[in-house]
Amino acid sequence: MIRRATLADTKWILDTAVKAYGDQMREVEATRNWIVARIKDEDTAILRGDKAVVIVNVHRKFYDPSIVRAKVIFFFTSEPTIELLAAFKAAARWAKSRGATRLQFDRSNGGSIGPLARRLGAVIDYHSYYLELGP
Repeated sequence: MIRRATLADTKWILDTAVKAYGDQMREVEATRNWIVARIKDEDTAILRGDKAVVIVNVHRKFYDPSIVRAKVIFFFTSEPTIELLAAFKAAARWAKSRGATRLQFDRSNGGSIGPLARRLGAVIDYHSYYLELGP
């Protein structure tokens, strides 16, 4: 069952993030504080199951506040699981309930999100680029 996380879930979410990100996790306490802030943020939902986490945020376009969009800002699992699909569907329902007309997601930390996107019925919206700025 996928549900919205509460402050009582903070340790579990953090432990799951540590498992998912491994050596990339540099500041555990800062990450804990970030998770707590997102749980308290009414425009963000952290949705969790037994193994999967999806963090989704809604926002309005500054140039037209009637346009409400949502973006999955992070997703991770403690181990590979089909539960991630259910968590994404829950994120879409939550975003729609907040007035969003589109849910954007990508895989900014590498890997392919194509199979998941296809199972959800998503379409490619854009390709992103980044400029490496060095240390």
